[in-house]
Amino acid sequence: MSRWEDTVTRTAQEATRFWADASLTTLNQMMTPRWAWEAWLEIAAGVITEPGSVFEPGCGIGLLTDLLPPGCTYYGCDVNPLFVEEAAREHPGSDLRFEVRDLFDVLDSGETFDWIVVTSLFGMFPEQATYDMIPRFWAAARKGVSFTTIDKRLYASNRRLRFDFTAHDPGDLIRLVGSLAGVEATALRHGRDFPHFRGHYWQRCLALYAWRQGVEHAGPWEAREQVREEHGDGPEEGRTKVAGPRTYGSTLGAAIP
Repeated sequence: MSRWEDTVTRTAQEATRFWADASLTTLNQMMTPRWAWEAWLEIAAGVITEPGSVFEPGCGIGLLTDLLPPGCTYYGCDVNPLFVEEAAREHPGSDLRFEVRDLFDVLDSGETFDWIVVTSLFGMFPEQATYDMIPRFWAAARKGVSFTTIDKRLYASNRRLRFDFTAHDPGDLIRLVGSLAGVEATALRHGRDFPHFRGHYWQRCLALYAWRQGVEHAGPWEAREQVREEHGDGPEEGRTKVAGPRTYGSTLGAAIP
């Protein structure tokens, strides 16, 4: 069960209806403070190690487009027409495309993309439904995928809060993603790894990355520097090589300066 104020969602269908009917005010309240939301979006985009096509399911108002490496094309879908209208107005460009469309329609279509960045989508979906979605996103990603969520071990339900979002155990996530066919490497980052999130709610967040075999999988921040042609040394900690489709390991990220 997930909750935003008095709205409770118990199924994927209810979560979809919640987002289809949500106002821009509700979305902006969820993205407060904006600096933290945008910082976490950039972390999610850290999986991208080379230019390519990017798909963002549940794109909201398209903030991720401002944080992609140069040379990427972008397709974002959302079930909320208000969000898509705002995204297209605020982020024009021939290499950016927004569409009112259910993410499950995209997954059912057989379309594929180089990179899929799933940013805070899971919060209003049931936990089991999100685990069922992860292999489907992976199947549609030609190079890699990232997911952001909340660390279940650091998150406790509290009726005094205005929200009660779905959270995940990092060990369960890394085991599932590491077991997917074609995974060569994974990386897990915790919000507490980043100094500007420490002491803030966002320190409970998780970002999980997976790269396909044969795809460059340097540490996410090192790779972003390479894409931007700002060659510098990035962190190697927190990365796991996956020896085969059914082997996996746990990664706990080291603090990033």
